[in-house]
Amino acid sequence: MRIKDLAIGMTVRYKNQKWKGTVVGIGREEIRVVFEGDGATEYIDPMFLRPF
Repeated sequence: MRIKDLAIGMTVRYKNQKWKGTVVGIGREEIRVVFEGDGATEYIDPMFLRPF
């Protein structure tokens, strides 16, 4: 995905995995995502994210 396609609060998944996360921050090159289950906050390149 492109950064301009993302919004805070949007539900996304990582690559082709079933991991569901919520966008909580948008940086210049990385997206901050909190994943359900373990509650981990990850900084991810937007090219690895897909809409859920």
